[in-house]
Amino acid sequence: MGVQRYQQSLRDHEMRVYLIPDEQHHLRWRQTVSLSTAAYSDDGCCHFAEGSTFKAEMQLPLHGKPLRIARFIDRLLAERADFFLRAEQLRVPLLRLDCGFNEQDQPFLNELVCAVNCCCYSGVHSQDLAYVVGQGLAEGMMTAMQA
Repeated sequence: MGVQRYQQSLRDHEMRVYLIPDEQHHLRWRQTVSLSTAAYSDDGCCHFAEGSTFKAEMQLPLHGKPLRIARFIDRLLAERADFFLRAEQLRVPLLRLDCGFNEQDQPFLNELVCAVNCCCYSGVHSQDLAYVVGQGLAEGMMTAMQA
């Protein structure tokens, strides 16, 4: 782990991709929801400042940047299969991978979050991520109680 260099592009465009474990999927994790996020200030610029607003929009990985990020995540899943297998063995119910593009317009991983304690936008986008998180928490609690 380390500290990455500042990337202005993350304020303009960041993809937050949610993954759930799927034993039937060839990479064992399935991408479910992709959110494109940006922060806009009162002057119309993309940056975090007092008075800025945050924009989040669900996108499908069919073309452009969302497709490039989806392919990048598939490559991560394949190349770092041992890490993702360990997360699955720990019964992590949901992962969020935050990705962006560097100065050379190449995708990179900005943050990886065990998404149990974060917002999922499930009500806004009519997704069942809240169910997945709740089910994982309940199963973990039942396992701990039986031990």
